[in-house]
Amino acid sequence: LDPKLPTVMSVLQRKEYAVGHFGKWHVGLTADAPPPEDYGIDSSKTFSSRPKSNKHAYSVRSKWWPSNSSRQIIEDGINFISKTLRNSSRPFYLNLWLHVSHMPLWPTPKQLEALCLHHGADAFDRLCGTSLRNSKRASSSAFTTSMRVNSNS
Repeated sequence: LDPKLPTVMSVLQRKEYAVGHFGKWHVGLTADAPPPEDYGIDSSKTFSSRPKSNKHAYSVRSKWWPSNSSRQIIEDGINFISKTLRNSSRPFYLNLWLHVSHMPLWPTPKQLEALCLHHGADAFDRLCGTSLRNSKRASSSAFTTSMRVNSNS
């Protein structure tokens, strides 16, 4: 995508908005792809992109990335808002593009501990309809659906 084309972000940046983007990018992975900042973004941290530098990229190689990606992206968005409000009177525009809909949920030991603490030792089995001992993965949609169904009963 040609960065000279107008985008919501570049138009708002020209109107003096602070513009942030955290999460998926999917605008270019080739070696010649411009970084997100070339599209009118002041602050970014992405994956599926060619970031400006490593500090602008999420570490997706961690086995816990699927379980922690939404939290990390949302925390970065909150930090962007806080920093913008603390350091200027500029309005802001924020993109948060989560990845959890594409990823299996692999609960970290800490997340499983919290789940069992609040819902009982067999919570994962009851909520997901599968045995934790027999399954290393549960889809986030199945987990969310089970949580909704069980919370309504």
